[in-house]
Amino acid sequence: GCNTEAPNTEAPKTEAPNTEAPNTEAPNTEAPNTEAPNTEAPNTETPNTETPNTETPNTETPNTEALNAEAPGTLNIQDIITEHIEAVGGAKAIRTIQTVRKFHAVNTTAPTGNATGTTMDTFDLIADRGRVDTDLGVFQESKGWTGQQGWKKNSFEPLRDLTAEELPIEKIGANVSIIFALKEAYGSAAFLPATKSKFNDHDCVKVEIVDSPLALYLNEKTKLIEGMVIPNLIRFTFSNYKLVTGVQVPFRNKVEIFPTSTTVTAELKRVEFNGELDADIFTKPAN
Repeated sequence: GCNTEAPNTEAPKTEAPNTEAPNTEAPNTEAPNTEAPNTEAPNTETPNTETPNTETPNTETPNTEALNAEAPGTLNIQDIITEHIEAVGGAKAIRTIQTVRKFHAVNTTAPTGNATGTTMDTFDLIADRGRVDTDLGVFQESKGWTGQQGWKKNSFEPLRDLTAEELPIEKIGANVSIIFALKEAYGSAAFLPATKSKFNDHDCVKVEIVDSPLALYLNEKTKLIEGMVIPNLIRFTFSNYKLVTGVQVPFRNKVEIFPTSTTVTAELKRVEFNGELDADIFTKPAN
């Protein structure tokens, strides 16, 4: 089950280095992306006026069928991505964010017991480095990565490497927008056709990624990420978005880890963008 899935999640997710390279080019590719739908719409219209004129009886039925089949169900993925990026704050604002530090108050519930404490997230988006430190009193954990190499240690487990399945999941929360990071790296080709869906009783657009089990849910009204799911493994819920340095940041998130029946709820207390980071904190500690 999971072993084949999670590495696939990460195929698209070597995010930070990817955001670096396109920084100067991306604005050029963006403009066409918003234009592309405009050229598409006329294209579908032209055949409609051409064909029926002479052969009205024969082609009318298929034509209306084709239109009826296409129009209601089709969501233009390029439009959806563009609207989401604008809702977050726009490509320019997202690109300016190179480092992130977040301080959360957390509550965990699990069959083994409940706990409260803090987490600190530190992400270097340009160098694709990250670290997450959790302190729940009775339980402490640190984990970090540089590129495709990660490590973790906690109160119950000695220092070890993150597996190929674990690393992509740890990286999910690093970017300001995972959709923006994927689009910067791979363009619209990274995404499967979007569909209408529900998430936590909100009307959403479900965005899926090529060769990945991860599904993203964009709120139809706000265009922001309402949640993310890897089936049978993990579910993220994001809420209470606020504008920080020009980009929308969720100040509340909930993570449900299905195999261990654990729920972690986090309230963001402070966020810092583009601060100085000590490179040593990302390095795998000595045993």
